[in-house]
Amino acid sequence: MDRQRLVIPPTVSLAFGVPFWIVFKLLFTPSTAPAAFGGFGLGYMMYDVTHYYLHHAQPTGEAARNLKKYHLNHHFRIQNRGFGVTSSFWDIVIGTVPQTKAEA
Repeated sequence: MDRQRLVIPPTVSLAFGVPFWIVFKLLFTPSTAPAAFGGFGLGYMMYDVTHYYLHHAQPTGEAARNLKKYHLNHHFRIQNRGFGVTSSFWDIVIGTVPQTKAEA
């Protein structure tokens, strides 16, 4: 419940980023590796910002309110289900969508 620990610190991200960069250099051509790695990094940052937003903001849009409800359900009601932060897509794919209160 520490407000400062909802995102990974930059130094830790950098420590994880170096091995990922090596993998990207092995998987992609020299001209496409930087773009692929940059896209991966941007996606990760978007995920991190969304996670922080869902914990601290009071969303006004219906989609964001539903996403916050879905995510906080994972933290405070059913911790072993509902892992999706930015969507429930992978929870649907791997079968970890939490039951609603009506289904429980």
